Amino acid sequence: MCNKFKYFIAYVHIMPGRRGRHRCPRWVTDVPEVQFFKPAGVPLRTLQVIELTVDELETLRLVDIEGLTQEDASVKMGISRRTFWNDLMSARRKVAFALVNGQAIQIRGGAYSVAGTDEERRKKICQTEMEQDPGAAEE
Repeated sequence: MCNKFKYFIAYVHIMPGRRGRHRCPRWVTDVPEVQFFKPAGVPLRTLQVIELTVDELETLRLVDIEGLTQEDASVKMGISRRTFWNDLMSARRKVAFALVNGQAIQIRGGAYSVAGTDEERRKKICQTEMEQDPGAAEE
């Protein structure tokens, strides 16, 4: 085995995680108080835990509870529609998998920022809108 291959294997095991660009933070309105769900009557030690990030939970809340369109919700979170769609599909897949297979769901982590003052949030939303429609600045 060549040395480069050994180094690559060691690097992957030492540095697990995401490759490529970092995830830009998504705006969320609040961090949930309840962070763990599990099937009733089943000891936690026997369950596999599915991790749902805070930003994925926010996508579910905006679309499925508040009834926003994906376009409106993506603007509210300060991300592109495609990124929003990816997060929403990931969240729905995780929740469905956990429910069908009787697994626990833990809500934690993710790339998010809790919405601060209205001024900070407005700047982020306006910046996103300008990036999506560069002709609007000229009007």
